[in-house]
Amino acid sequence: MCIESSGSKRCSQKHKIGPQEKFCNNYPPCREVWASGKKVVKFIGYDAGEHYRSDKVLLRDLADPKYSKWYPLMEWGWDREACIRAIEAAGLPQPGKSSCFFCPSMRAEEIIDLNRGMVEALAAAIEFRSEESGSHVRRIHDITYHLLTRTELGRDIPPADVPQIALASILHDVGKIAVPDAILNKPGRLTPEEYEVIKAHTVQGEKLLSSIPQFQTHPSYRYACDIARHHHERWDGRGYPDGLSGEEISVWAQVVSLADVYDALSCKRVYKNPIPREQVLEMIRGGACGVFSPRLLDCFFSAEEELARLYESGKPEMIRRSMF
Repeated sequence: MCIESSGSKRCSQKHKIGPQEKFCNNYPPCREVWASGKKVVKFIGYDAGEHYRSDKVLLRDLADPKYSKWYPLMEWGWDREACIRAIEAAGLPQPGKSSCFFCPSMRAEEIIDLNRGMVEALAAAIEFRSEESGSHVRRIHDITYHLLTRTELGRDIPPADVPQIALASILHDVGKIAVPDAILNKPGRLTPEEYEVIKAHTVQGEKLLSSIPQFQTHPSYRYACDIARHHHERWDGRGYPDGLSGEEISVWAQVVSLADVYDALSCKRVYKNPIPREQVLEMIRGGACGVFSPRLLDCFFSAEEELARLYESGKPEMIRRSMF
């Protein structure tokens, strides 16, 4: 499966369609599908007001030996206004023209906005698939940023890198795109085999991020790969996937790990109801949901009262949103 918003102008061919095709040609899951004699399903983002675009390429689509194309927005009857409302309801930034992402004539702040929007949209897509609203990743961003700026945890991190780490934290679970829905959204206890599949999302996340050439030059790239792979490591070395312990685990991966646990306990999930705040704190303090460094715990508990405000209104309140 891949997602595309196509265009026919020269900039679209150069900066969007060409790179998409190059990525698919080198992406192992796509190659496996083609090797089996099947087609990769490609979702096209034309809205319901653009039937002329799908009609124009319909015969070419049918003759395409590599892709089977689907136009979900048209099937749902979503016009441009409906798409905008859905994006706003999810709390996501409105996208610009996607082929403008690498245009050399764009201003720096426009490129930064598109960078940020693409990262957030990718992370939110994973959240929606696991029946979350997308607010989980925004809270992880806020908690990470807060702990790195309001406590000593960020003392040895260059100030300019902190927003990049917070942005990278949004992608901590991106590897869950490789987890089957039946496991990802299972309401009951996982079997040992299913748990191994879930655990693999850490390695798959790093693998996915490292396979995107355009992301490799992004200032949050190295943090995103580290966080995706190591946010389930434990201070005592009993985590996964690499069994790192103590200071072998980067500060940012430690912070995201605790933020993820705190948010998971505090909010409703497909497999559980929200847990009362005092019980959440006791579970974290007692090591019921992982072993964290004493320094990290001290900093967390010193800041927790302010972090708890994220949950009081039932929706995220972006901490220093201008930095995001």
